[in-house]
Amino acid sequence: MSRKMLIISLLFMAAAAVAAPRVFAAYKVAGAELLGGGVSFDDAYPGIIGLPLTQEEVDLFIGAIGPIEEWVGLNSAAWNAVGSSGDFLKDLKILPVWETLGLGGAEFMTVLVKINTARDISSGTLSAAKMKEQLERYRAHLNDNGLFIGDLAVIKQQITNLEKVVEALEKYPTENIRIYEANKATIVAGVDRFNRIGK
Repeated sequence: MSRKMLIISLLFMAAAAVAAPRVFAAYKVAGAELLGGGVSFDDAYPGIIGLPLTQEEVDLFIGAIGPIEEWVGLNSAAWNAVGSSGDFLKDLKILPVWETLGLGGAEFMTVLVKINTARDISSGTLSAAKMKEQLERYRAHLNDNGLFIGDLAVIKQQITNLEKVVEALEKYPTENIRIYEANKATIVAGVDRFNRIGK
């Protein structure tokens, strides 16, 4: 190998070694990478709900509400257009509001999923047992001879996702509930404010 090629190779390896860890370090919220690329929300959801919810993530979420309200007040048309393409998540992630926050749309949505999951488990509206019941109802549809091939494929995908949801709920971190309960009043108010944005 020539000296020139050796230097180029060493520079490439050094750059890769420095850049590689930043792929995940770029996300402030664990699990946000699951909503990257062209992944659908339904496919990413089972992988997010069982992840830890931290105080830092709750603070990021609450701190973002005010700036989002202000931005939407000036850009209501852009906000109301979210979902018009048929891909709600994609439309949300490309909104310029995230550039002003230093918090990505995928990160915000990931925290929202974690918070809503903790809320639903805390209130008893979500549990592994209830998801197992729903899973069995979907499995029963597999024996329906009147299903079209496309419908069958959708049901099979739903079953796969539900199996992952059940697994995540069976291993759900109890610390998430503690974090939620410790911040319940603030979280409830924040989620309510977010749900009213643009309305």
